[in-house]
Amino acid sequence: MPENVLQSTMDALGDCFDQVVFLEQAVKRAVRTNDLAGLSDLVQEAQSVMGARGSGLNLAGRWLTPVPGWLRNQPRPTSRIFTLDEADAPQHLLGVPLPGGWVAFWDKPSVFTAGDARLAETLGELISATEDALRARAERVQTALAEHDRQTAARIWRRVVPETITPPRAYRVVSVLRPAREVGGDFLTATDDWIVIGDVSGKGVPAAMFTGMFVSNLPLAVERGDVGSALARSLHTYLEDAEMFATLAALCLHPDGRFEYLSMGHPPIYLRHPDGSVESFKVTAPPLGTFQLPTYPMREGRFTPGGLMCLYTDGLSEAERESSDGLELFGHERIADVLRDVETPEAARDAMTAALQEWRITDDFTMAFVQYRPEDA
Repeated sequence: MPENVLQSTMDALGDCFDQVVFLEQAVKRAVRTNDLAGLSDLVQEAQSVMGARGSGLNLAGRWLTPVPGWLRNQPRPTSRIFTLDEADAPQHLLGVPLPGGWVAFWDKPSVFTAGDARLAETLGELISATEDALRARAERVQTALAEHDRQTAARIWRRVVPETITPPRAYRVVSVLRPAREVGGDFLTATDDWIVIGDVSGKGVPAAMFTGMFVSNLPLAVERGDVGSALARSLHTYLEDAEMFATLAALCLHPDGRFEYLSMGHPPIYLRHPDGSVESFKVTAPPLGTFQLPTYPMREGRFTPGGLMCLYTDGLSEAERESSDGLELFGHERIADVLRDVETPEAARDAMTAALQEWRITDDFTMAFVQYRPEDA
């Protein structure tokens, strides 16, 4: 056998051995890779094994390392390529497509061999599998973090927004608070003679953050006389910047049955009198986060002994069901109708829950029934 043929055969066998060793090591390293930079390192090592002077890895239309201008804007090939129709492109080139990208090698002193092409294709399959594994791992981590955040937010939200509240003297309160998710934007809270119910737009953690802000600001707000102005000064800008808003109804309940109320874009307040008639108290100001007013005057109302008030969020009035005329909402009138036929907070809660059986609640849902009972004072 001529000496040059023997030498080329030995070189080919050596190259083949180097490639096998490289791939064996590459598989082990790919399993331990934590980011895309590790995949670029594998490509550069394959470049060294091939004897090329340049290489690049393109994933999702982006080169992970700097590449020459003649290569930068080249589209992903549909099959392996050995040349490019570019004036500045090198004589020897190898490009191999892989799902979502491609890998390129260039500037080898001699032509790229079929073994180089097989190495590049095998490496491409390895890169694609590793990329899938990295994506799946990231999704698992993100899911675990999101679940941890949800659980943490739910614990905090439940501490900030308890299911039951301590009512003012001479009043009894029965309430139901159900977020659409683990946490929600509804809140029901009490401090001294005040009861406040509210609804922050949206659902989940962002709404729950503002819920916490409302509850923490309320004790300071009621000390300043103008509750609406105090809350607006504290929260309006934050809500506006977040492109959110909040409705609320704030009531100051006195032991003699008098009350003052402020309704900032909130659903009507209903008060059932002992004779079965139902009085409604409407909106007195726009929602927080929309139009800020100079002052927020309170309006007045009065309980008679045994009077029963219903406070709720729009998760109740906007419960829905399919009807022959299309989508039907539970509405405010049904709330008033249920209230007419009950005399105690417990009966009101049970009757409203029963009335909702055929309806679908899609939002955070809160209702509170407040009864004036001077004999308990």
